[in-house]
Formats: sequence, C-alpha cells, structure tokens
Amino acid sequence: MRGMLSHYLTQLILSTVPNSLSSVEGWANTNLSSWFHLDFIGMEYWRWAAIVITIAIGFAVNVIVRFVLRSVLRTLTHADQEDHELIQIIKRVPKPAGSAAGGATWLLMLPLISLSSGVQQIIEPAVHIYITLACIWFGFRGTDLIAWVAEQKANKTNNKLDDLLVPLLRKTLKAIVVVFGIVYLADSMQIQLTPIIAGLGIGGLGFAFAAKDTIENFFGSITVILDKPFEIGDWVVIDGVEGTVI
Repeated sequence: MRGMLSHYLTQLILSTVPNSLSSVEGWANTNLSSWFHLDFIGMEYWRWAAIVITIAIGFAVNVIVRFVLRSVLRTLTHADQEDHELIQIIKRVPKPAGSAAGGATWLLMLPLISLSSGVQQIIEPAVHIYITLACIWFGFRGTDLIAWVAEQKANKTNNKLDDLLVPLLRKTLKAIVVVFGIVYLADSMQIQLTPIIAGLGIGGLGFAFAAKDTIENFFGSITVILDKPFEIGDWVVIDGVEGTVI
C-alpha cells in the first residue's frame, strides 16, 4: 500500500482533473483509428504513444524551467561574468529544479492516460522516486546559493565570527534536506521507517553517551558564535588560561 504522502499527492493530482480520465479515453475511442486500439504488451498503441508524448512534454518543461530560473537568478543576484563562483552556482541550481518540474509534469499527466494496473505500479513509484531525488538535488544546490548570499552579507561585517556561521548554515541546511529526502524517498519506496528507527534507538543511545564530550563542544561552539562574547584577534582570559582568539 502506498505511503500517506504519495497517496495524498496522487489524490490531489486526480482531484484537479476529475473528468480528464474519461474525456481523454473518450477522445481516443472516438477520433483514433482502430490500429491505435490494438494491444501491445498489455496496453493499446495509443496509450504507449501518450506515454511517449508525456515524456517529451516533461523534458520540454524541464528545459523551460531551467532557462527561466537561470534568467531570474541572474537578475536577482545581479551576477556578471566577473562573479565566477556565483555564475557556477547559478548554472547548477536550475538543473535539479527543471528535473523536479519535469517529473511533476509526468506525475500530473500519467493519470490522464489511464494506464493498466501493472504498468501503473511500475511507472508511478519510479516517477515519485525521480521527483524525490531531483528535490534533494535541488535542495543541495539551493543551499549553496543561500550560503553564498549569507557569505556576502558576512563579508560586509567587521565581526569575523559571522564568517564561521556560513559553513555551519550550509551543513545544517543540507542535513535537513537529506533527512526530509530520506523520509519521503522511503515513503515512495514503501519502506517503513518506524521499525528501523526503533532498532537504532539503543545503538543511538550508546553512541550519544560515547560522543558526549564532542556534542558538548559542538553546542558550546554554536553558543559562542551566536552570543559573540569576543571576536577573532581579541586577548581573552578563560579559567586562568589567556591568549589571542584565532
């Protein structure tokens, strides 16, 4: 049985085109010659042709979204040829966005073809997985763009500690993308995460105790960065130890 997220998304798509299934099939039955209704590997020829057309439209949407998004990003970031890093980021971000848009187009159009149950059970999960992977890819590229913007703002401040927040922000956002991506990907592949998480509970508890000092140092570093009690280059005395912050 499909996961809740995939089931909800599928039902949402079907609800947007309540009469399309019958209208497309009715048009095919009325306007296409008998040859298109011959059976080929369990489906009529016109349905196979519709699949090919759907794939082509998805690729067209992919290209259009990539072109439009690249132009929009160039305009919003005021990128020019001298900003080599930004240009590379802008080139990378639209690709996964276009892939996700193309996959969403396939997911929207496939129900209109009224595929046989056997083919539906193969294609629909594959499209869900494709969209999920594209979204994870887009999330990774998007965090690079967000981190670049944050880095530009940090470079305009005198506080050097702001520069330390940018790598932390990038890694945190990518971790969030991975977590949500794994959850939805597992749902699309009909993998139940609850038993796996429960099985990892005891091992995770043991790992937490073993890494107690490391975790304390990590959150202590975050506290120092956010509170900013001192800056790089300051002379400080902490617990009888003094020196320069580097």
